[in-house]
Amino acid sequence: MGTYGLLYTWSAVMNGSPSSTRVPSGVQGICPDGWHLPSEQEIRALVRYAQGLCACHLCNNIKGQEAKAFASNDLWETSTRACVPGNNLTTNNQTGFSMLPSGRVERELPPHAVDNYEFLNKVGTIWSATQLQRNTLQAFRMDLHWDLQIVGLGYSNKVDAYSVRCVRD
Repeated sequence: MGTYGLLYTWSAVMNGSPSSTRVPSGVQGICPDGWHLPSEQEIRALVRYAQGLCACHLCNNIKGQEAKAFASNDLWETSTRACVPGNNLTTNNQTGFSMLPSGRVERELPPHAVDNYEFLNKVGTIWSATQLQRNTLQAFRMDLHWDLQIVGLGYSNKVDAYSVRCVRD
């Protein structure tokens, strides 16, 4: 498994379970017993919680710039931009989330034979257990970039490969 863990497609993460919008999601997927994949709502609640904790981990006390608060204290590509995970790694991880920059594999639709493994040490992305209702080819994900202040929340193609973060039941 190595330092970064593995990257998975959404269907691999779900392990046959249907999409969930519940809190908690109720989807074990590939998580061990007693753990589950977070739903979109659980991930959004985590980010809102971090925004409300204290100004100690916000960039210049500005909400929406919490990426450093979720990033691990090591392995990120360095950046000279203020308030990003790659700048002064010792000040990262105020939330204890310790997200690693494990990169990603993004594929074109339909998937082609060559995968482009991208952004090791620059991007960390995790899947949720929630697919997009109007386009079932996409599912919700959270990402951090070494050179951006924001926590990225959005939808990606299910054939892409990202990390997973299990939540204790």
